[in-house]
Amino acid sequence: NRMGCRVTEAATGQEALAAAQEGSFDAILVDLGLPDIAGQEVALRLARKGARVAILTADMVRDDAETRRRFGVDRVLTKPVSPRMLADFLTGAVVAAPSASPPASPAVEAALREDIASLGADETAGIVAALLADLAAAVPDLQAEPNPEERQKLAHRLKGAASNFRLDDLCAVLARIETAEDGADDRLLAQARAAAERAGATLERAAAQAGLQTAAGSTK
Repeated sequence: NRMGCRVTEAATGQEALAAAQEGSFDAILVDLGLPDIAGQEVALRLARKGARVAILTADMVRDDAETRRRFGVDRVLTKPVSPRMLADFLTGAVVAAPSASPPASPAVEAALREDIASLGADETAGIVAALLADLAAAVPDLQAEPNPEERQKLAHRLKGAASNFRLDDLCAVLARIETAEDGADDRLLAQARAAAERAGATLERAAAQAGLQTAAGSTK
């Protein structure tokens, strides 16, 4: 209030979801420790309408790119929040999250090496190339599909293929789409797009480490 904002308070996750649905906000702060719904779920379900969203937590959680993607928010603010951090968030100041190239994934590389040992390098490369193509088309296909049940089926199929290479982050998002009653909203589909991009980069990196040649989004 002292910073000149008009503030709406919500004591529970349900109240927050209702307020966001009925109103229009420039910024939304969501505590992770809500009494009825996990703050992370509230952040994912919010009708943002262009609002910036931050998660509030007393835990030592890094405000980095991966954590922001995981929570589906623009910032992670650690309590007690300093006035400067709050002002930066409310005014929309750009605070870059630390970024890095996709990390090596021992689990993904191990899955690839198991397939190479069982199927040979050429056959494994063909399977990887097919999955990379699937990852590139997955979110557009999900977004273009108007039938919720068909969306769930698409998510289920891709989750099965991704699980073979232990792409756990993508599988977790696809599992939420698979069980969403409406077949996923725009927010969840945006998370699926980001997860699919990360999964593709991780798979290509692991393929290179396993001795498979990759170039321009394909594996040979």
